[in-house]
Amino acid sequence: IFYRRTLYMDDYINYWSKQDLLRSSFGTNGFYGMSVLLDNLLRADYKVFSNLFVSIFYQFTDHSIQAFMICMFLGCLLPAWYAVLLVAEKIGQVLETRHPLYLPAAGLMLGLWPLLMNPITHAMPDAQGLTFLGIIFLLCWDYRFEKLEPGRLLGIFAATFCLIITRRWYMYLVVGFYAWYSLLVLAGAVRNRRFGRTLGNMAIFGGISLVGILGPLCLTFLNILSTDYGDVYGAYYGGGIWNNILHQLDFQGWLLILLTAAGLGVGLAFRAIRWPAFCLAGATLTAFVLFVQAQSLGYHQSLILVPGYLCFWFVLLAALSRVKKAGLDACDFAVILDEAHENHDHDMEYLHGKTHEHRHPSHEEAEHVHPHKHLHEQEHLDGHEQLQEHAHPHEHRGLTEIFQIIDQADMT
Repeated sequence: IFYRRTLYMDDYINYWSKQDLLRSSFGTNGFYGMSVLLDNLLRADYKVFSNLFVSIFYQFTDHSIQAFMICMFLGCLLPAWYAVLLVAEKIGQVLETRHPLYLPAAGLMLGLWPLLMNPITHAMPDAQGLTFLGIIFLLCWDYRFEKLEPGRLLGIFAATFCLIITRRWYMYLVVGFYAWYSLLVLAGAVRNRRFGRTLGNMAIFGGISLVGILGPLCLTFLNILSTDYGDVYGAYYGGGIWNNILHQLDFQGWLLILLTAAGLGVGLAFRAIRWPAFCLAGATLTAFVLFVQAQSLGYHQSLILVPGYLCFWFVLLAALSRVKKAGLDACDFAVILDEAHENHDHDMEYLHGKTHEHRHPSHEEAEHVHPHKHLHEQEHLDGHEQLQEHAHPHEHRGLTEIFQIIDQADMT
């Protein structure tokens, strides 16, 4: 953190200079500061949205570069780590991971990963976008849109808006995620025979969201569409899919790439987490392909791939730390059957040969109660006649029927 030389390399100094510009603008005049802030948020490529969170702590410091790096960590990276750990906790809950070291191991993995150490050592708050990505993932986890829930939808819209104005290139992941998310939601609606209602709700929310985002940020999108980023950044990076794949292998190493692939395989294998894993894999691949058409993924641009890396590592870690059981969890319960299906499948007294009472309707339209016994051994008295005080047909489920019930249950 206190090694200042890294901040003077390439464009790492930009955020500190913008932080100082923001402070001096508001120091000159409040209205002037607001005009500078709004102009930047609505038009500029390098937005100062993350700097607003840094300012919460930065205003109480000596305004040095070292102070900026510490305030950036407190205002941007700590919330991002917390949001990512909430996603890790959700993955652990879905995969029924109860190991006490699961979350500490996930946090250690998150804190020691070089790709996330890079923003700390270079004072770049771009990783704050992980905060909003974590919120989006959690709010979209169940892949349902049968009804419009104002609180949930407002959270999705606000997190998406904040993610877009954090950094421009997060929009590639936004496009990829919502495209795959919409396809999977509609596929589930077809299966549940709720396609019309789901499509209508998604159209309403999508239309309102587009107006709410394109309206305020229309100048930003016009600037993006009119800029040739391949020409602007061509001097810094070599483009192309294959070159960027090699860059990721260089950044991560073969071991982490293999762990990512293993986590994806485990995620697709577990039914409870299959759709989120499939959606995230598709979104990450889409964002990667779209982005490398314009420029290459550097350390901080690779943050659009970070959710895929981390979530699949968490899936693998959760699967390895699951508590394995030899059988099914069982509980004691009472089963009440109607008269047409009444039998002794769950009659403990009957199974143990104890005497008990049944209530039967009489022919005189009155009920009477009489004790009777089920004799489970045939006794032959006086001419080998079978004594039965009461007899009625009943059925029992066999092993085949039990296997059918288990196969139809949603269990892993």
